[in-house]
Amino acid sequence: MRKHFFIAACGLTLFGASASAGTMHWKVDVQLYRDLAENKGIFKAGATNVPVVYTDGSPEQYLAVVPDFSATNGPFTIVDPQWTATVAHNNTVVTQTFSEVASADRIRYSTAEIRGTSFRYVPGLDFSLGRLDKIATDVNIAPLVSSIDEYKSLTYQASDPLMFRVGSGTQYLVNPDGTTTKLAGAYSFLTAGTLPNSNPGVCDSTKFVWKFDASAGMTDLSPMPISSEAGDSGSPGYVWNAENGRFEVFGVLVGTYGDGRYALQCDLDWANRLQNRFDDHFSVGENTTLHWGAATERVAGATSGAFNYKGAISDAAGNVVFEYQGLESGKKLWKEIDVDKDNWYAYDTGAFAQGKESGMHLVGVEEVYENRNVLFYGGGKTVEINMDADVDLGIGSVTFDARASKDDASGTTAPTTFVLRSEGGHTLDSAGFIVNENVTLVSSLTGAKGTEWRKIGAGTFE
Repeated sequence: MRKHFFIAACGLTLFGASASAGTMHWKVDVQLYRDLAENKGIFKAGATNVPVVYTDGSPEQYLAVVPDFSATNGPFTIVDPQWTATVAHNNTVVTQTFSEVASADRIRYSTAEIRGTSFRYVPGLDFSLGRLDKIATDVNIAPLVSSIDEYKSLTYQASDPLMFRVGSGTQYLVNPDGTTTKLAGAYSFLTAGTLPNSNPGVCDSTKFVWKFDASAGMTDLSPMPISSEAGDSGSPGYVWNAENGRFEVFGVLVGTYGDGRYALQCDLDWANRLQNRFDDHFSVGENTTLHWGAATERVAGATSGAFNYKGAISDAAGNVVFEYQGLESGKKLWKEIDVDKDNWYAYDTGAFAQGKESGMHLVGVEEVYENRNVLFYGGGKTVEINMDADVDLGIGSVTFDARASKDDASGTTAPTTFVLRSEGGHTLDSAGFIVNENVTLVSSLTGAKGTEWRKIGAGTFE
C-alpha cells in the first residue's frame, strides 16, 4: 500500500494507507469504539437498542442495530463471497485476512490482480474491487448497495439514516479543548463509530460526504461520532437497509476536504457490471444427466492478456449444451495446505506471489484472472453431473440453484438435487461451492492432495 497521499484537483486529499486513522470523541470511552469494531461485549452483531453511556454523564443514546464487522480488516472489505472493495490508490495487497482480530489462525485470501492499471479492477474513480482466489467462508458479508437510487434513498436523502464506519489506522482522541491525543500507531486495532447525516448538496451518485464536529454533541442519529485521518483509505461505510433487514456497504473512504469533511466513494453501476461479467449461467431444462468434459481449447481474444481455456458440458446423447471457461486441462496450480508453513492459499504462490513480477504481470496470475463462475439452475429436478475429466475452474466458483433460471422471479423454488460423480476418479477444483436454499448437493468426488473444499449457502452439501 502507498506510504503517501495525493492531492486531487477538486481539493480532496486522498488518504494513504498508512499513517493515522480515526479520531474519536472524548465523551465516548475508547474501549466502546474498539468493542463496536470487533463486535464484542454489548455490541454483538445484530444487537438492537444498544445503550451508549457517556463519560461526562450526558444522557445515553442508543444504537438501533449493530453491524457485523467481521468482513473488514480496515482498508479492505469483503462485499461478496468472491470480491473485496477498497480505493484505487491503495496498491494491490495480494494477501489478506479478515475476521478474528489478531488471530493467528485466520484464513488467508489472495486477490487475482495483475499489476498495471489496465489489468486491475478499477473503474476510473478512486474505487476498486479485488477478486478473491476462493470464496469467503469465515465472515458475515454486508453486500454493496444494489443500485444508485437505493444508495441515495438510504444515505443522504434519508431523514434518519443509520450509518457506521470502521477503520484501523493510527488512533486519536479529540479532547474537550479541541486538541487531540494520539492513542496508538497504525494498524494497532480497529475502531468503529457512527456517521451523521450529510449535506445533500455535496453528495452525488458516487460520493458521500459528512462532517465531524466534536462540538456538536451527541445525537440519536450519531451517538458514537468518528472522523477519519490519513491512513484510513478504503475503510467501509455501512448503512442499514430496513426493507432488506440488513446492513449494506455504500462506499469506501477516499479522503478529506481539509475542513472537517470526509468522503466515501463507490461506483455501484461499474461494480455490478464487473461482478456479473464473470458469471456464466446454465439452466439444465430437461437435461437431467450431464457430462462435464476437459478444458482443452484456448479462448481467443482475451483483452486482459489472460489465456483461459474452455471446455464443454454435454447431455446424455453427447450434445454440447453448455461451455465453461477455466484452467487448461492438466494444469495444476493447487499447493498442499500446510499451516506450519503459513501457506494456506487455495493456489500455489507461483500464481499469487507478491513482488515476483515479469514485466507488469504477477507471475502466473494471467492464468486465473479471467476464470469464470459456473451457475447451475435445476428447477426442482434431480440432476446428475458426471465428471468425464479433471476440471479446474481456477478462481471460478460453482453455484447450485433451485430456480429454473437466473431470471426466474416467481419467488418459489422446489427442492432440487445435484449429484456430482465420476467413474474414473476425476476431480472438480474451484474457488468453492455455493449451494443455495432448497438445494441438496451430493458428491462422491474426491479432491487432489492439499486442495480445499469450501461451501457457503443455505443448501445442504453431502
